[in-house]
Amino acid sequence: MKKAISEIFSALLVTVVILALAGPLMYYFNQTSSQQRHQIENSANSEVLNLMSKITVIELSNNTQDVFIYNYGSVDAVIQEIILGQHYYEVDFHLPPGDLVRLSQIMGNATVNGTLILKINGNYYYY
Repeated sequence: MKKAISEIFSALLVTVVILALAGPLMYYFNQTSSQQRHQIENSANSEVLNLMSKITVIELSNNTQDVFIYNYGSVDAVIQEIILGQHYYEVDFHLPPGDLVRLSQIMGNATVNGTLILKINGNYYYY
């Protein structure tokens, strides 16, 4: 009889331990999968935005009056930064799809010497 009672208690003890660990483990795996899902969604959204953002720069001369930015994509292009040579400009300019804008309208008159870098929708474009 003692042997049967000890087997019952040991089975109950194992069951209680498993049930006690099940909650935290389920919580951990739920949090991990939620974080991974969130990262994948952000990455996918960024890639879709990148594919839909299409920008070109048309340079007619080295003056910003004659440099144009054209959005031929299907989403708004939000110009966030302009790096022109050694100069850095932080801007917030929205360029709708199909629109063309002079660079001087965004940052004023300047001479374009060297590389023009635009940060648009979180991505950098080099010209």
